[in-house]
Amino acid sequence: MKVLILGVTGMLGNAMFRTLSEMPELQVFGSARGESARRHFADELRQNIVPGVDVENHDSLARVFGAVRPDVVVNCVGLVKQLADGNDPLQAIPINSLRWPRGVQCCPRT
Repeated sequence: MKVLILGVTGMLGNAMFRTLSEMPELQVFGSARGESARRHFADELRQNIVPGVDVENHDSLARVFGAVRPDVVVNCVGLVKQLADGNDPLQAIPINSLRWPRGVQCCPRT
């Protein structure tokens, strides 16, 4: 089964990516905004990280969904209170809740 984890550079996404990657029955991929995110992962995990993914951009999401063709998508993208923007409702609410329906629209129908 293919799993795509959006937001592997965050605390939750990173833990999910590393933990699920240990399960031999799963083929786990992760998304990150920048290319530099790969350097934080071991070589065997690095190849399954797709950089350049902007979850606020429909075309970017459609591209990663088309490339990976996941059976399951886990959204770990979000602003947390430890970041300045996470305490600003005008920044946090759209990314943490309102924008995800855009991701669902990019998922292929089965």
